[in-house]
Amino acid sequence: MDKVGLENTASTLSWTPKSSIESPSLSEPALTPTPFTGGDKTNATEWHTYFTRYITFKQLSETATITLFALLMHGPANTSFTGLTDEERSSYKAVCEQFKKKYSPAAITLWRRTSDFWATEEQPAQSVKEYYSEMCRKGQEIEAIDHMVQYAIMHGLCTNL
Repeated sequence: MDKVGLENTASTLSWTPKSSIESPSLSEPALTPTPFTGGDKTNATEWHTYFTRYITFKQLSETATITLFALLMHGPANTSFTGLTDEERSSYKAVCEQFKKKYSPAAITLWRRTSDFWATEEQPAQSVKEYYSEMCRKGQEIEAIDHMVQYAIMHGLCTNL
């Protein structure tokens, strides 16, 4: 009996995984971080967090990490990256410092982001899970403590649950 991963070995039935059949490859392009443009709609912190998880997962060397980082910079972000000095591009730590300096939300806008956080309400077509995720992300952006995030979530939940 030899069907898609099933083999009969000495009267015992065993399953042998066939990598092309049972699971997607972990090197699929879908896992690769998306290009970063540095536009207003892009959340640089989320992008950088995912990039860091990806390079850790792939166990990339520092040189490979900087090369991949450079390849993913597009448009204005590429202009900014290529404008760095050789010293600023010599280590991943230095690249990260420059990236955060350029794309982290300005501290002066903290009041606006905090106000938006407290004013956010669950939308009628929005699931509780989506609302919860949005509020957690906004809470992280303003460095709100856990119980404040919980209070803000309770405040903004729809009354018709």
